[in-house]
Amino acid sequence: MICKTILTALLSLTMLWNETTAQTAAHIPGTTNSPVVFKSGYLQVNGVKLFWKEAGQGRPILFLHGGLGDSEAHFTNQLEVFAQTNRVITFHTRGHGKSEFDDKKLSYQLFTDDTYAVLRQLKLDSIDIVGFSDGAIIGAMLAMQHPGIVKKLVMIGANATADALYPETIEWVRGWDEVKMTAYARSVFKEHPQPERLQDYVAQMQKLFLTEPDLKEADLQKISCPTLLMAGDHDMIKTEHQVYLYRSIPKSSLSILSDAGHEVHIERSVIANEMIRSFLEKKE
Repeated sequence: MICKTILTALLSLTMLWNETTAQTAAHIPGTTNSPVVFKSGYLQVNGVKLFWKEAGQGRPILFLHGGLGDSEAHFTNQLEVFAQTNRVITFHTRGHGKSEFDDKKLSYQLFTDDTYAVLRQLKLDSIDIVGFSDGAIIGAMLAMQHPGIVKKLVMIGANATADALYPETIEWVRGWDEVKMTAYARSVFKEHPQPERLQDYVAQMQKLFLTEPDLKEADLQKISCPTLLMAGDHDMIKTEHQVYLYRSIPKSSLSILSDAGHEVHIERSVIANEMIRSFLEKKE
């Protein structure tokens, strides 16, 4: 059901943005709205520099991208759309895209700590989160550990345990050719600040995917904010695991979209965006 092709699609990245503090205008096709202008730069967070950008006004939404990718690739059909009506904030996770990493072991807890620090620096004490894949895990952990900050949470293609992936996906990750994967990372992270360290990045991400996350049902029950779970019926995460998340997270709703894989919000962007917006705007 799940094959290398789906993972290849997940890894298909496009680096779209210029130097630090550059401003890039993006017009949404098919609309008459004004172009969206993003401001960008770097934040010093827990010992490393993380690339950050934002645009728009209104209720803030933090978009958290997945592993082996960046915000521009993983939210290609969301950032500019939602920035028309909301303050949209995103950053590249440490080691990804244009962000640095140091000698700390890459882990979901470290990514979560970084995310919390980013929100502190931006003086945000109330935020909606849309997280994809690894970003969904980070969003969930942030909601568990800092429940007062996360008002609403959208988890796209999420998993709470490493064994929630289909066996063939796990075997593919175990069989990574480190040289080829490193070359791939260099080809897609064209503006990475530490290209000489990408082999270490690949090795750490491989281990991360095979051993984390390890969230228990009791952990998931700590998510107190309204939560939307979204996945494709051909996701690399088992469909029954999405049902498990739905049953474990108290205020959750679940949507499985047909004929879609892991990047359901890109493959089915029109309906996915409508569902996300409706969920975020719904009064509780």
